[in-house]
Amino acid sequence: MVTLHGTSSGASIYASSAFATAQKEAMLETNIQEETQWQTFQYQYLGKGQLYRNGNHSFYLANNYAGYYLISVQQDGHTIERVTPIGADRSMIEREVERYNISQ
Repeated sequence: MVTLHGTSSGASIYASSAFATAQKEAMLETNIQEETQWQTFQYQYLGKGQLYRNGNHSFYLANNYAGYYLISVQQDGHTIERVTPIGADRSMIEREVERYNISQ
């Protein structure tokens, strides 16, 4: 836990939460790199959705500068379940969002 001296406990809780979020994001990025072998990529959170009826997964749209991919992440927030190539066509992205009932 991160402790901020001379601040209210609310700030300390916020700093702790921000640190945990940063750790989770770093783990997710490492796992994406390991799963895909991409050296560089960008990604953005799309929302939660259903995958194989195995509960709510988080979905991300990733771009490795060669194409777009839908990444499904397990409920722990960092374990990659599936990487699906979807191309750059906006309708393909929308179809996948609809298919997995992804919403924020």
